[in-house]
Amino acid sequence: LLLSVFRAYNNSIECYNVMLPHHVTTICIFHEEDFDKFRIYDQKTKISTGVKKDDMSENRLREIRRFWNGYAESYSLRNNEKQPLFAFNDMDYIEFESEEDFINWLN
Repeated sequence: LLLSVFRAYNNSIECYNVMLPHHVTTICIFHEEDFDKFRIYDQKTKISTGVKKDDMSENRLREIRRFWNGYAESYSLRNNEKQPLFAFNDMDYIEFESEEDFINWLN
C-alpha cells in the first residue's frame, strides 16, 4: 500500500517492497547530485542514510550494510530474519540469494 501511495505522488520515484521471511518493508533510493540516499519506511520508523556517489565501492558497501543492520536492529530482527528474499515494484522483481546479494544490489 505504501508503495502505491509513493508512486501516485511521484511515478518516477525508485521504491521497492522488500520481502523478509516474516515482514515486508518499503525502501526508496533517491539519486541526487553527489549522494545516493536510501530510506526505509516501515510501520514505526523511517531510517535514512546518504552515500557519496564517488566514494570507493568498499566504503559504499560498508555504509549500506550499516544502514541495513540499523534497520534490522530497530526491529530486533535476528540474522535469519533480516535476509531479504526479494524486492519488487510495479516494474521489477529481484530475488536475492543472500543478504550480501541484497547489499550489492543497493550499491
